[in-house]
Amino acid sequence: MPSPGPIRLWHAPGGPGIRVDSHVYSGYNVPPYYDSLIGKVIAHGDTRETAIARMKNALAEMVIEGIKTNVALHQRSATTRPFRRAAPTFTTSSDGWVCARRWPRIWR
Repeated sequence: MPSPGPIRLWHAPGGPGIRVDSHVYSGYNVPPYYDSLIGKVIAHGDTRETAIARMKNALAEMVIEGIKTNVALHQRSATTRPFRRAAPTFTTSSDGWVCARRWPRIWR
């Protein structure tokens, strides 16, 4: 889903247990030749449930206008039972792609 173009509006989430690593800002122009990871949100908590709740809040707070993102996918993923139980298992294929060995319905 690469989406080059101008980021019209950028608001990074924050709060206890939330860290955002990114180089983008409002007005930044994502070039057509780029690593599609323009940022990441990291959530921490004393329990998995706390970290997931913080991540859900952070994703709801995040604003990125002007380009396509996968924020909605992460919002849906965080509500699935396999994710909450830490059941998805990931592996790297022979050509270097990361893929799930068991695909919950939300990721199909």
